[in-house]
Amino acid sequence: MNFKTFFGFKKMPFDNDIPLNDLLKLPGMIMAKERIDYILACGGVMALTGEIGSGKSTSLRWAMANYHSSQYKILSLLGHGGTAIDFYRQLCWSIGMDIFGISRSLLIKNFKTAVRDLAQAKKQKILLAVDEAHLLRSDIFCRTPYHYPV
Repeated sequence: MNFKTFFGFKKMPFDNDIPLNDLLKLPGMIMAKERIDYILACGGVMALTGEIGSGKSTSLRWAMANYHSSQYKILSLLGHGGTAIDFYRQLCWSIGMDIFGISRSLLIKNFKTAVRDLAQAKKQKILLAVDEAHLLRSDIFCRTPYHYPV
């Protein structure tokens, strides 16, 4: 007998794809969204941390669903142990770019150009959410030898 049957659950209680309307809005979820609101208002970087199973991914998914696509371009990535090139490819794909070539500096330059175009032409703010960011390799966070101003 599995625990779903044993406890009389109609569906799995801790699935990752629970509809947003069915989520219990816990204080931690609301505080996470308020902090994201603050970062979006003034610009910056934020890390959402917590114990395993504490609801970080669910809080992030719920918070991101509250932002209208006409005002915000949400780039949602899943952290992995791949190369920096793989990470930059994911960034480019998430913003809808076609990728030609494998040069890290070219990927960064084209990504920054796309972000600038979104910010200027569509007046959208960009929110990059990297779930499981602890899996990223440290060279992803290192500054590249080429700097292209946005």
